[in-house]
Amino acid sequence: MTFYIDAWLDRPQPFVQVKNKNNQQIVASFEGNELSRALEYGDICLSDFSDPRVETQMELVKSLLLLRCCEDISKEITEIYGAAMTSSLRGGNRNRLGDY
Repeated sequence: MTFYIDAWLDRPQPFVQVKNKNNQQIVASFEGNELSRALEYGDICLSDFSDPRVETQMELVKSLLLLRCCEDISKEITEIYGAAMTSSLRGGNRNRLGDY
């Protein structure tokens, strides 16, 4: 499977997308606060987008796909454990994470 990066960073609503080259399907997308946070934390580096070397572009695609997976997993963990942890902390019952 071959991917390419579609990014428009110098506009009012910047975005970065990783697309499947064969069918144009978006496999990873970053925009808004999520993109701003990734840039601020250094998860996405602007200089990588202007490097024409194939190796750099391949590494950028890998990094973006990995970041998308990490963000999705983090959201799922927050949904699963976030409410339980928040309610138990409010009630004074400070169980270990493994107890949930």
